Amino acid sequence: MDMLQSNDYWSGTEYAPNPNNAWNFNTNDGNQNNANKNNALYALAVRPGG
Repeated sequence: MDMLQSNDYWSGTEYAPNPNNAWNFNTNDGNQNNANKNNALYALAVRPGG
């Protein structure tokens, strides 16, 4: 089983006060923050369950 990198991942949710930013979360320390959408962060591919 592959493990997640300890780093920042995009959440896919835009940061409402600044539409140029989006929320992200850190798998190392659990912090959530927002960053400019142009930043190169990790992403997770997901699909609906069923």
